[in-house]
Amino acid sequence: MWHHSKDGRFLIKSAYFVAGDLDTQRLPSTSLFSSMPSWSFIWSVIVPNKIKVFSWKICTNAIPTSNNLMNIIQGTDACCPLCQSIHEDIEHAVISCPFARQALAWLGYRVTAQTLSHELVETIAASDALTMA
Repeated sequence: MWHHSKDGRFLIKSAYFVAGDLDTQRLPSTSLFSSMPSWSFIWSVIVPNKIKVFSWKICTNAIPTSNNLMNIIQGTDACCPLCQSIHEDIEHAVISCPFARQALAWLGYRVTAQTLSHELVETIAASDALTMA
C-alpha cells in the first residue's frame, strides 16, 4: 500500500511529489527566503508556468548561480559573471547585482532584500486576482 496517495496506489505523480519534498527538505534555506514557511502555493497560482518554475527555483535555491555551480563543479569560479562580485548567490543574482538592479529599475521595480519575498508574494497574488476576475 502506497501511503502517499489518496487511494493507496503507487503513481508516478505521487512519487514525483514525494521526491520533490525530500529534495526541498535537504536544500539549504537561502537567507532571502528563510522566513517563509511554504512555497507550495506557487503551483496553485494562475500565472504562466515559466513564472511558477522561476519563482520556485528562486525559493528553493535552484538557480544555477556561480556559488551553486561551484558546489557541483570543481574549479568553478564563484564570481558573478556580469559584475565580477566575489560571491554570486540567489540574492545577488536577483537583486544585489548592479545589472539585476538596472533590469528591475527598467521594469519599474524597486526591490530590496527585505522586500523581495513580500513583493514576490504580492505580485503572484495580484496576478492570480486579475485572472480570476
